[in-house]
Amino acid sequence: LEGDIKIADGLIQIIDTVMMPPPGLVQICRDYTPLSAFLGALYLTNLAEKIITSKEVTIFAPNNAAFQRTAGALSNLSISELTDVLKFHIVPGTVLYSTDLLNDTTLPTLTSNKLTGLYLYTFPADFLFCLEYSRLQNLDSNAFH
Repeated sequence: LEGDIKIADGLIQIIDTVMMPPPGLVQICRDYTPLSAFLGALYLTNLAEKIITSKEVTIFAPNNAAFQRTAGALSNLSISELTDVLKFHIVPGTVLYSTDLLNDTTLPTLTSNKLTGLYLYTFPADFLFCLEYSRLQNLDSNAFH
């Protein structure tokens, strides 16, 4: 591979593959089956379009198991109430990586409420991340070593 080839307005980096942009929210939720209930709820509440077109957003997406555990309570909500519940899982205007999630983090949401109380619990062989009593999954624990 060649790199740092000077051109008039910058540099060219030659690579050996074609890069593809990351997939959008809908594709991720369809490909990662445990998020299908979340995607369905976004469409049901008409939030899907707003989120899909957002340029900078962090989503704490409940997986299908979370929806199943709360199905009784969720089924009693109006569409407006469900919309507010989903908005509480969305942090607009910023892309947060796992390394950005620090103890006592407070995050604004699409509601007037804020997510508070991120705590990192260290166990001998694992890390447990909790936000508003929810366990954060699939975080890169290597970032915290």
